[in-house]
Amino acid sequence: MFRKFITIACVSLAITFVESCGASKNSTRVSSRPHAPTQSISPGTLKLGLADNRDGLVFVPSNYDSAKAMPLLVLLHGAGQSAEEMTRFFSLAEKMGVIIIVPDSRARTWDAVLSDFGEDVSFLDKALAYIFDHCRIDPK
Repeated sequence: MFRKFITIACVSLAITFVESCGASKNSTRVSSRPHAPTQSISPGTLKLGLADNRDGLVFVPSNYDSAKAMPLLVLLHGAGQSAEEMTRFFSLAEKMGVIIIVPDSRARTWDAVLSDFGEDVSFLDKALAYIFDHCRIDPK
């Protein structure tokens, strides 16, 4: 029950974060959208590979088939944490057939927590673009 609550809380936070991007005058918007992948990816846990410092992780379940779209879950870590703390959800994602991305905030916490939307939104957009280029994601 606790795992289900944490999962729902993380999903709610991620959805709120993504939906509110662009809500303030100084923000950037997340513009990446699902499309047919142009590159391949292997199942397992991988680094995003988008930054040298504070990068993030991707989890692709073992039953991933590039011909079939899968759901995507974006997890955002807590203040002072990193993507590594979110790997405990990967076994559940494996059972449920869900792809997960966990980008790292650019600083010790998310920029929207400290002031306004900024670099984190841009990095989240790059992380989404990466996963959409590599995995067939169900847009629903």
